[in-house]
Amino acid sequence: MKRLPIIFFGFILMLTASVLLWSITQQPVRHIAREIKKENPKDRPYFFRPVALLVDQNEIYILEGGEERIQVYSADGLLSRSLGQKGKGPAEFSMPAGMDILSGEIYVADFGNKRIQILDKKGNYLGGFRVPFSPRNVVALDRDRIAVSRMPMGIDGSEKMLCCYNSKGELLWQALDSFFSNDRVYDALRNHIIFRKDDSGNLYVLWRWQNQNILKIDKNGQVVRKIPIKPGYPSKSITLPLKNKSKELQAVCWNGVWHNNRLYLITSEYTDDNDMGPGKEVYLIDESGEISGIIEFPRNLKQLAVSGKFACVLDTEDELYLYRVGPK
Repeated sequence: MKRLPIIFFGFILMLTASVLLWSITQQPVRHIAREIKKENPKDRPYFFRPVALLVDQNEIYILEGGEERIQVYSADGLLSRSLGQKGKGPAEFSMPAGMDILSGEIYVADFGNKRIQILDKKGNYLGGFRVPFSPRNVVALDRDRIAVSRMPMGIDGSEKMLCCYNSKGELLWQALDSFFSNDRVYDALRNHIIFRKDDSGNLYVLWRWQNQNILKIDKNGQVVRKIPIKPGYPSKSITLPLKNKSKELQAVCWNGVWHNNRLYLITSEYTDDNDMGPGKEVYLIDESGEISGIIEFPRNLKQLAVSGKFACVLDTEDELYLYRVGPK
């Protein structure tokens, strides 16, 4: 009977060691982004209010809201061609706000002209349709399901923030009620959404502020999964001096992309003047909300696009950088 405490103590030690080993193996893998150096750094491209960044078939597409055009670069960071221009006609834009690519076709949320335009990769106009609001972003789930986001007016109550149309511009479904508190500044921040698609045409909705739940929506507008981001994700908050009283607002992510069955979320961090801005770390979130990896970049990123060979970012100066990601 005297050996029982010794055996029990040994069991506790083994159990503790197993738990420690499990916790170590469950830690997210850290990666580091190393810049792909250009022969002449002075040739680094700079953009005027870039609003969208995509990589498709090793080409880099940047939608410039300020210049109202799409700039296309090679994987070496060299300018290939420019698509579109300012105007109201076909393949012309007014304050374009979002972009997507599907099967070689470019979809543009033409904010000022209240329409969605579809171009080929040479910039030729293929079609499009008008919408009854100024579109903020567009994602082509397939050629006949085109999801478009809108910013609520914030006047009469909650509104739908997502609309899905077919290629003729016919409304198929609406989803996602906006947050409404009758404070337009606070509500505008609370309703800032980012949405991305996976390879099967499902939509993932992210909130920049306050809401740490990611929504997965299928092609038919049905919410098929609510994904809470698991503990360990960095959380920061700011205080907003609003008209009635101050409110605290939690930063969730600055931006994000979908790649290789995971969401890549750009974290937020405090700026020198105690405001909130984009961070230097990207957290990889899987379908269950678990953190499967962390990528450290040498500079703050506003936008990110990832391919199998490289990652490209637009930093806070709106300059383009190319990176290779590897073990730290």
